[in-house]
Amino acid sequence: MRLSTPLTLALLLIAPLLSAQKSLFDGLPVKVGAGLDLRALALQTVKSSVAMRCDSLVKDDPEGNRLLKTIYDYDYPNRTTTEWTYARKEGEWIARSQQSIREDNKGALLMKEALLWSEQKATWEGSYREEFSYTPKGLTASHSTYQWGEEGWRPSSRRIYTYNDKDDCTQEESQTWAPLLKQWISSSNYSRVYTYDEANHPLTILHRKWNEPDKQWDDTRKQTISYDSLGYTVDSLDLYWSAGQNNWIPSGYKMHYENDPYGHLTLEEAWAWSDSLWTLAYRYQSDYELDPKQRVLLRTVKVWDMEQEKWTNLQQQSYTYDGSGNISTCETFKALPEGKEWLPQKHYDLFRKEGEYSIVEYTWSTQATDWKPTRMEVRGYNDEGYLALTEDYQWSAKRLAWEGLPWSGRYLYAYDPEGNLLSCEQYDWSADAYEWKLQSSDYFCYSKWSEGTDFANRQELRGYMRSGQLVLEGLKEGETVSVVGLDGTISSQQTVTKDELSLSLPKGFSIINVGGSSIKTIIK
Repeated sequence: MRLSTPLTLALLLIAPLLSAQKSLFDGLPVKVGAGLDLRALALQTVKSSVAMRCDSLVKDDPEGNRLLKTIYDYDYPNRTTTEWTYARKEGEWIARSQQSIREDNKGALLMKEALLWSEQKATWEGSYREEFSYTPKGLTASHSTYQWGEEGWRPSSRRIYTYNDKDDCTQEESQTWAPLLKQWISSSNYSRVYTYDEANHPLTILHRKWNEPDKQWDDTRKQTISYDSLGYTVDSLDLYWSAGQNNWIPSGYKMHYENDPYGHLTLEEAWAWSDSLWTLAYRYQSDYELDPKQRVLLRTVKVWDMEQEKWTNLQQQSYTYDGSGNISTCETFKALPEGKEWLPQKHYDLFRKEGEYSIVEYTWSTQATDWKPTRMEVRGYNDEGYLALTEDYQWSAKRLAWEGLPWSGRYLYAYDPEGNLLSCEQYDWSADAYEWKLQSSDYFCYSKWSEGTDFANRQELRGYMRSGQLVLEGLKEGETVSVVGLDGTISSQQTVTKDELSLSLPKGFSIINVGGSSIKTIIK
């Protein structure tokens, strides 16, 4: 999904894409299409004379009752965006939070902060604040955090970054704020120093601690990494500095890797340091069967049996591909004792058709000696490639049918022709009716603005959907409100008599023009 507006808090309301529940799509080495871009942007650099800005977001229950609303304020000269969120309580709108983001003229984030409304104190209290600075090349020079106190925001911690002429970070220093000195200090903090090879691969990462009595940095830990001619990691080692021995001492494990010419991992070893000796902790080997296009057909993982000093089968994954080269099936197996036979574990079927992807997971039943369905996920996309549908299911052995996952749900997304998100409908699975039931609807309203707009004196036009009607706020008496279709046809016009107006809109996409401002919406 392409977002041209700062829907930071709004995105938190679109739950499934931020869920901790792992998607089946994440479990396979296959790309199934574009997903939501969750980066929070303050104000995009204006690339043309006209752009769209999101004015509001509202959340309704299935009966159209307003549950929550978010209003966006834009200060273009200062490149600052603020969103205000309100919740309905006993018929009144109660302020809940405000979040601000400020950018520089290149679109780099300079500041972000969040405030929460305290009903007990009847005032705003800080939640978090971060500030950023940049080098002339646009690289992050510092990242500072702040804490809220009785006197407002106060500095807390800061990281300082240094770069070489190749723009690689060579040093990272942590600092804390000293209130009495009113300055940043490195006391009791750490820094990291990096070195790179000619291919810009990190070779060493040196960790240092500030020695306040001697006013110097003391080395504490070092990580070293080596690579093969293709750039794949070969060895990695952690060391710590022993002041008593005045030398670097291995810490924990050292790792060794080998890859084939196609980048497939063929060997992984871990060695433990004990009694001044390296001892093998574990060793895995992967063998591959490839098709003529160098795609993996079968991967067999073996583990080294240190007692019998031989390789033993551990697990397998097999893949098949469709005519377009996409993975169509995947099966996983684990080795039975002694590794001579394989027991099926999981089977995945991936289906693709125009505008939709789905994946079905099966688990092997040893009793039935057959695959049993367990989960299914569906992702749908519109013609422009924006995510339009998410559905997650689990298999009911009792009903022998798919049922919606209670923690994931079903979501429908609608966009305007420019790709701005207009609505998001959330459905939960009804265990009684065995179907998806609408739980809430989010509606986004946008208006048009041009570079150079007088934001200080602009008309504060607001719009949101309620029970199929567009409610406009911030109107001026005597203005004309026009509803225009996608083809430019005016379907209705009204003259404003008060500062609020409700409009019944036709189905489909509409543009509402009011006194030089515009709002876009869509009715299904």
